Amino acid sequence: MPAAERSRTAIAVALIAYLAFIAYQSLGGATPGACVAPLAQQGSHLSRGDGLANLAAYLPLGLLAAALAAPLRARMLALGVAFAAIAAFSLTMELLQACLPGRVSSWYDWATNSAGGLAGLMALPAAVRLMRAARTRSALAAAIASPLWTPVVLCAAAWMAMSLAPWRFTLDVGTIRGNLAFLRHLVDAGPLEPWKLARHLLGWTAIGAALRALGADVPIALRRLAWLAVAATLGQLLLDVPALSREELAGIALAFPACALAFAIASGAALARLPAALALSSVLAYQFAPHVGPGRPSPGGRRSGAAACSAHSSSRCCSPGWAPRCRCRCTGSCCAARNWRVGRWPGPPPLRSS
Repeated sequence: MPAAERSRTAIAVALIAYLAFIAYQSLGGATPGACVAPLAQQGSHLSRGDGLANLAAYLPLGLLAAALAAPLRARMLALGVAFAAIAAFSLTMELLQACLPGRVSSWYDWATNSAGGLAGLMALPAAVRLMRAARTRSALAAAIASPLWTPVVLCAAAWMAMSLAPWRFTLDVGTIRGNLAFLRHLVDAGPLEPWKLARHLLGWTAIGAALRALGADVPIALRRLAWLAVAATLGQLLLDVPALSREELAGIALAFPACALAFAIASGAALARLPAALALSSVLAYQFAPHVGPGRPSPGGRRSGAAACSAHSSSRCCSPGWAPRCRCRCTGSCCAARNWRVGRWPGPPPLRSS
């Protein structure tokens, strides 16, 4: 298969996978119920946060569609068809959400989703120039040419995907505050759970060792590890379920001296084998843990409705001090979930989604 054809196949696979990801984000965890008027649940307030989230979610979709259409002769026609397809896909998601209690079918979501796809379609030339500029940097070009590039990228992507499960993000201030509420109990929360700490420490050390195995200098590898850790931490703050923990933050912090020690001891073939050994050890720490504490559900087992709200209501951030700052949404903050559980709301408030 020619290189150009392989590239188009890879882009098509990525496009299909991203479509499935957006569909899961929009429809996952909901049970069909009575249908309401589609595109009519927006209300009078237009949320900038939801609009930006929708733009960001659909921009990669436009980029992938533009990359797939780039080799075609009638490129402008292909881009027009791609935009119509993206808008139709977003409209389908909104129409389906009209029959999912707890979801919002909104013309605003449809408009911002479509605008994000259009921005991605128009941004391909700029993205191509950035990629070409990146390849002119010798360190990055050498990393891409390394035979370890693909396994390292897959390893880092898999770890980030697990860290950010169930991949449902929100810009709601109450949710972000709830995700940070565990910091109030750092002193009186007791000792760290050793198995959970080991899993995060070994996992992040494996990522650092993989970055070093690409041939990067120690400072560069540690800097790249820091960027990934910051991205994972910020991403977990935006999840609609509590994700961050003391053990994870401690594991990230300890991974840096652990990586420095590993880099000083291992080299050559031993360094190339180290990421796999550390990743396996991280998995074993998870599997052999004597018990599994409460945490966010797996991607295939998301709780919804009353189950999700009950989980939020039992978290530490449900305290009287939160009551004045509650948002009227199940995932807006855990105290909103508590209010619904005790009967202050007639039912689960609607969830925003792209």
